[in-house]
Amino acid sequence: MFGSIPEGEGYIYVRKDKYDNYTANLICEMAARKRKLNLQISHDDARYWWITGMVPYRVTPKEEGLQQTPSKNIYSEADRNNMNDQQKKEVLNYLIHLQSKKDK
Repeated sequence: MFGSIPEGEGYIYVRKDKYDNYTANLICEMAARKRKLNLQISHDDARYWWITGMVPYRVTPKEEGLQQTPSKNIYSEADRNNMNDQQKKEVLNYLIHLQSKKDK
């Protein structure tokens, strides 16, 4: 658990400051909605961060209007197709780890 955000959950908020430095924060859904972030992209970025420890080198996109809470699927089909074999193994091992914690 990271603060009050369960492992594997949350939203990544990447922003760029006036000095062109990028900062990334793990935030809850309410904070992501307050900042009007694209919830699906921000949520996928957070899941990727939990697995790899890396965040995208870009600002988190904004979304206008009402949004649905993202699905619990770890990655879209396109994301899975773009991963190399080692990344796919890391994702699978992480999912197994999360499932074993839920089963306890």
